[in-house]
Amino acid sequence: YSIICSEFASRGFVVAAVEHADGTACCAQLADGGWLLLQGLGTGAALEAKCGYRVQECVTMARALQAMDAGVAVPGLSLSGPAQPAAAFRSRLDMSRLAVMGHSCGGATAAAAAAQHGEFKAGVALDPWWPLLPSG
Repeated sequence: YSIICSEFASRGFVVAAVEHADGTACCAQLADGGWLLLQGLGTGAALEAKCGYRVQECVTMARALQAMDAGVAVPGLSLSGPAQPAAAFRSRLDMSRLAVMGHSCGGATAAAAAAQHGEFKAGVALDPWWPLLPSG
């Protein structure tokens, strides 16, 4: 998805790509530095739980962006350069236009996150895999 992220960034958007650590991604680096490889999607309640987990990861990222915009440090977050995230992004993000976007499982995740959490003003679901959403 790097080309999509790069294209949005080249047009002035701040892009935060979430590596979902629920076992549905090919691989994800965890906070402790370890790696989680694909565990599969599961079915039924297990699949619905993964949707909730993924939505919460998106909300966590939104809150990290809100903190950085307020100039508050986010523990464990660093940039590739020498700048500190809180200083680099302080008062530079338009949080009134926060959107969430995803493809396939991420598309369903984006739709659920936008529907359930008001901080997301828009949700973009690219070819969403709807079975990820809770059936209730």
